[in-house]
This record gives sequence, C-alpha cells and structure tokens, in this order.
Amino acid sequence: MHGMKLKLFVIISVMFSLSACRVTDFSSRERTSIFNRYIQPVFQTEYTIYPDQFTTEEIATIKQGFKNWEPILSKLAGKEIHFKYMGIKEVPIDHSDNLHVVVRLDLSPNTAACTKLITCYDQSSKPLLGADIFINSDVSFHTMDQWHMGGWREYFSQCLENTVAHEVGHLLGLQHSTNPNDLMYKGGNATCIRVPTENDERALEELYLKVLIQYQFK
Repeated sequence: MHGMKLKLFVIISVMFSLSACRVTDFSSRERTSIFNRYIQPVFQTEYTIYPDQFTTEEIATIKQGFKNWEPILSKLAGKEIHFKYMGIKEVPIDHSDNLHVVVRLDLSPNTAACTKLITCYDQSSKPLLGADIFINSDVSFHTMDQWHMGGWREYFSQCLENTVAHEVGHLLGLQHSTNPNDLMYKGGNATCIRVPTENDERALEELYLKVLIQYQFK
C-alpha cells in the first residue's frame, strides 16, 4: 500500500512538473521517439476533397487550412510533419475512415462547418481518428486569394481558410477557446485568423505533454 501511495505521489509530482514545462524543453530526439512510438501509429495525416463540390480556389484554400498547423506539429514531433493531400476522391464518410474527408453538406443555418463527432453531434472530447470536415452548402465563403479589408468581407461571407484551419484543430483533438483572438474560438472572428495563435499552440502542446505523462510510467 505504501508503495502504491509513493508511486501516485511521484506521478502527481511529474504531472505538475510537466504542466509547467514546454515541449522545447525536450530534445528533438526525445520528441521524435515519443511521436513515432505512440502518436504516429494512430495519427491520420491523409485527407481527400470530395469531387465537384469546390472551385480551384476553394481547394487551394482548404489545403492551406491544413498546412497552417504543420509548423506547430513539426515542433511537437521534433521532425517535419506534413498533411498529405490525396486528391479529389469520393470515399465513405464515417468515423472509421482511414483518412479525413472534406465535403459539403446541408448543416444548420448557424453552422459554417463542423467536425464529425465533436461539433456536429455529441460534443465528444475524445481524439478523432478518420473524422471528416463538413462545410455548410448554404454558407457563402471567400478564399485566401480574395481580399479581406480588415474583416469587412466577413459581413458578406465566411473566411474559408479560417473555417478549415479551425476544424483541423478539432481533428488534432483541440476544443474551443474562450479567447476571441484565437483560431479555435468558438464564435469565429471578423479578422479571419487563419493560423494558430500562441494560445492555440499551447493548447496543442498540453495535449502532447499528456502523452508524455501517460507513457512515463508504462
């Protein structure tokens, strides 16, 4: 019994220690080892875009929405991480997919887009595997090649790059932020934030640190 209490005390102490540290405190070799062993086997980087649903500019913007997370992912993994665009392809839409699907669907009028199992249905906080991104067919979007004028365009259309990057954050396991200046803010933003902020990065980093804690005592 004493040994169990001691182990629990050590685990709690390490948890508090890790919660105060940064991923950069670990060497690239350590980060890569953890990523390769515990995250890579279940980490879905491949995605496809449904055919005949998006313009050339929209496809380029969707791809950019995924890319906006790559610098942070690479920092966490200690190696280059890239999402893999698998092209225009129609694949089954369900949570057991082996890749992410970006598709237009009819959603509720107040929803620009959602990620299945998190914002569409049960508000689950579990990490997603093979989840898909649903873009509302009835919402007007502007792409990254169109001007924004400090958010003025938001009165007429939604920022597609912001929308996709936000949903990719959910694919990575992130929940909504309460800070309106963050990419992961629930209500969207008029300034069309298209890349993760420091708060978004820290939230993803904390998920990675939990992996370190989880396997520290295996």
